[in-house]
Amino acid sequence: LAQNFNIKIDKFCVVDLAAFEKVIDRIGGIEMTLEQREAEYLNTTNYISKKKYRNVKVGKQTLNGNQALGYVFSKKYGVEEFGRTGRQRAVMQATFQKMLQQNPLDLVDIAIDALGDVSTDMGATYIKKLILSVAKMGT
Repeated sequence: LAQNFNIKIDKFCVVDLAAFEKVIDRIGGIEMTLEQREAEYLNTTNYISKKKYRNVKVGKQTLNGNQALGYVFSKKYGVEEFGRTGRQRAVMQATFQKMLQQNPLDLVDIAIDALGDVSTDMGATYIKKLILSVAKMGT
């Protein structure tokens, strides 16, 4: 966007998909409910990139990072942009709920590990202020 439209974008954060998988694995996976066609689709396509994890089933289950990433690209909500963002929201909500159950000190370690897969123009001081603001919210 910055190059093509000559727009200055500030306070951006780009997260590599490796961080997505790592965080979900570190919190012990996330609970998702799959329909029959979703489970079949995920088990028979390469959206779950590691073949050994193409063993999801119908119903509620815990998905690891690789399975959750595959689910984000599955066809539950449709195939266009709205569908993809709907799946992303569902996975992010499940991840957030699972993180609320974690020890806060473990979350700090997880965040520090994930930072290697993140690009941002925000400085450490600004990020610390954001973290402090979130902590003060108590949510």
